Amino acid sequence: MLTFTSSRKLLSSLKRAAKDEFRSSGIESLSFHQNKIARTVGCHNWASLLGKIESASPDSLIELRQAIAKGVTTALPQSGYRYAQRDVVNHFEANFEQCAEFSAPDGTSENGYSHPSINVESEVMLAFSGLYSKEILRSAAVRLEELGPWCLDDSDLSFEYEQ
Repeated sequence: MLTFTSSRKLLSSLKRAAKDEFRSSGIESLSFHQNKIARTVGCHNWASLLGKIESASPDSLIELRQAIAKGVTTALPQSGYRYAQRDVVNHFEANFEQCAEFSAPDGTSENGYSHPSINVESEVMLAFSGLYSKEILRSAAVRLEELGPWCLDDSDLSFEYEQ
């Protein structure tokens, strides 16, 4: 299940994908590719998609993001794959922590850090199954694994200490 992302971050990712497609394809205009993205979610053009995203509630933004994910690789055959990978990485950066940045070193643990690693591929499949192809998800999982072990962010947890 995808979690909330800001409308600004979603728009930035979509703009980048349209620009990548424009550069890669060498055909049509940038607005042509932007409008193709908009049509994946039933919008007539890019401007209507922008308005829909900017006025969306958190829940409807998640629905829009899912609809875009389901159609982006078809709408953008050259850059949709890269958009999907960035989407997965952005999701991970928002919901998990890299052990190297969050956890203390621990030479006795399996991953070398005080927090246990999560299974990246399982988490990717859980969050994005049905939205992107297995090939894209496996590739994104490999990319995330290259960034180091990941762990749950427990910084919001509070601990009670005995005195």
